[in-house]
Amino acid sequence: MKKISILFVCLLSLLAHGQVSKTINITTAGTLSSQLTTTEKSSITNLTVTGSIDARDFKCMRDEITLLEVVDLSSVTITAFNGIGGTYNYQTTYSYPANETPTMAFYIDGSSTGKTSLKTVHLPTSISSIGSMTFYGCNNLKNIDIPTNITSIQTGAFCYCHGLTGTLNIGAQIKSLGDYAYGICNGITAFVVADGNPNYSSLDGIIYDKNQHTVYQCPAGKVGSISIPSTVTTIWNAAFRECLKLTGNLIIPSSVTTISEHAFSFCSGLTGDLVIPENVNSIGGWAFFECNGLKGNLKIPNSVTSIGDYCFYKCDGLTGLILGNNLNSIGYGAFEECFGINEVLTIPASVVSIGEYAFSACTGVTAFNVEGNNMYYSSPDGVLLNKNQTTIVQYPSGKRGTYIIPNSVISVGNGSFYWCDFSDSFIIPNTLVTIGDRAFIWCTSLTNLTIGSSVNTIADYAFMGCVKLKKIILSISKPLILQSNTFNYVDQNSCTLMVPAGSGLAYKAAAYWKNFNPIIEYYQIQINNSSGGQIYENNLLLTNATSVNATSDSTKTFTFIPNAGYEISTLTYNGVDVKLQIANNQYTTPAVTANGTLNVTFKRTVYKISVQLGGSGTMNLNYYYGDTPAFDFTPSQGSKIQSVFYNGVDVTADLVGNVYTLQAITVNGTLKVVFVTNATGVNATIDSGIYVFKSGSGIYIKGTSVGELINLYTVDGKLLQTVKSTAEGAVIQVTSSGTYLIRIKQKTYKVLF
Repeated sequence: MKKISILFVCLLSLLAHGQVSKTINITTAGTLSSQLTTTEKSSITNLTVTGSIDARDFKCMRDEITLLEVVDLSSVTITAFNGIGGTYNYQTTYSYPANETPTMAFYIDGSSTGKTSLKTVHLPTSISSIGSMTFYGCNNLKNIDIPTNITSIQTGAFCYCHGLTGTLNIGAQIKSLGDYAYGICNGITAFVVADGNPNYSSLDGIIYDKNQHTVYQCPAGKVGSISIPSTVTTIWNAAFRECLKLTGNLIIPSSVTTISEHAFSFCSGLTGDLVIPENVNSIGGWAFFECNGLKGNLKIPNSVTSIGDYCFYKCDGLTGLILGNNLNSIGYGAFEECFGINEVLTIPASVVSIGEYAFSACTGVTAFNVEGNNMYYSSPDGVLLNKNQTTIVQYPSGKRGTYIIPNSVISVGNGSFYWCDFSDSFIIPNTLVTIGDRAFIWCTSLTNLTIGSSVNTIADYAFMGCVKLKKIILSISKPLILQSNTFNYVDQNSCTLMVPAGSGLAYKAAAYWKNFNPIIEYYQIQINNSSGGQIYENNLLLTNATSVNATSDSTKTFTFIPNAGYEISTLTYNGVDVKLQIANNQYTTPAVTANGTLNVTFKRTVYKISVQLGGSGTMNLNYYYGDTPAFDFTPSQGSKIQSVFYNGVDVTADLVGNVYTLQAITVNGTLKVVFVTNATGVNATIDSGIYVFKSGSGIYIKGTSVGELINLYTVDGKLLQTVKSTAEGAVIQVTSSGTYLIRIKQKTYKVLF
């Protein structure tokens, strides 16, 4: 028994450290798995297969033969297969053609890697094509034979095969190379295409089409600078993707018209000012993704009509951006995290589509300026909104200070406030309905958040990363259903959640909401105010029909600031007149124990101007703030104006003729006029103390006896009005300009109106 145990241990050691080979002939395609034992599947390292196989057998080699390093398929025939159970990992019927390695033959879908144990492959000599993603991610694959019958290497066939090194030869028989065929193989330093190849050529180790109009593939291991020929019109998909060892200035020749997807993505070693040629009409998605060595003020030429998704993502060396006036679409995340762009960004009138996150986290952009004739977007207060101003598309990450969401807005778009550093408090108004995915993600300055009563959707990750958030005020009585990531990285245990009175128990029981601590109920005081002034509470401006929150037994102090020329007319709290309780323009409520209402109205302030004529008495006239009345003084026959004083200041020099016009009235005032006779030049009561003057639309008479008749005539003697004097004198209203005569007893006074 002891000898048997020792033999078994030795066998296990051999299996663990040695090479286990197996040769097997498959007579019925799809049966490889059934012809291997469980032990063989877990121990075979070198496998030779003959006969006929299909996609199901490749799946066995990929998924079940876990230690497979060397596979020799040179003598097999690959047959067609249509159905499920092949290498295409989605449970759906899939067609695999004959004489072609199946799609994803050694790529483990969902893992982002291929079969990493695989080192050497001898392909069937009978096949004509290497299928898409056959060896994708097989990063330890070092040796592979490409049979002379192969004419097609499909998309991503050897992508991320880092074990392939040195110079790779492309035979004359290869007629078709798919995108990424040898993409991101960072051990390959050069490609050499055979001279007789009908479709491809190579220059400086890079694959081009035969006429070098299209650049297809630069080897990811190429070191140093590149020079793109002036014959090139198209930079193909992923042509230079992840060529991390390229350095020096990137110069794109003026002949180029198309820059395709992933053209230069992750080429962080390329430097210099990025210049897009004037003939380029489209820039594909991810074209310059994370090319953070490129610099300068990027100008998108007028020839460009579209910028793809994530096109310039994290190109944080760019310092400026000018968009061409024929640009139609800007893709998802196109300029996201371009921290260096530092300016007001103009959106041309031609733009009809801007993808989500297009300008997110561009922390140097302080405002957007949408050209006025753009039919799809607008930019009130420098914020990017749709044309109808119902959705916030993008808040400029570099904009500082307080922002008030317009009442027209009902939706905060996905990522619209991403990485914004506005004020520490933010109010989502009662008019807003939807808060989009990642709407306020990483707003790290936000400490206080108010969410209005109409919000019915708060999407996933909406406030993720708001690490300083300490207080949330909700105006929603019924807890909304949230995703678990909505407040990721917010310390809920030290973040106060304030909820409407009567809803505390519901929030304390609601999933996710219950994690906030403490949860406090509050009452609401609705503010109703007229025009003519402003109301503040704790330095926050309150608009009409808004509400102020108050916890039980707390008090609230409101400050009233009338506009110039206005004063408080009425103030009631819960229907009770409290105007007399105002001190220094402030009112403090009693302890709040229920919802309440504060109503305030403002009225125009009336100012009194006292007019003194000689020494016979004073006439008081009322005017509003800002009025500029004119006073026309008419001396009696044989008299003249000696002086005019306003609030003690001699303004005689300001007379125009006999008319004095007040500047805009802002306070009560006194106007004093002194007349003298022409003969003596001394102070005298004119015509026994009777004074006639105009003001506004009236002719004023002072100094007459009670009941004395006063007649108004035209200059040609037509009687217009007769009035009786009172103790205050008399006023005759005049409806049109002209010269009038006032007759009192035997005296006549001329008045110019």
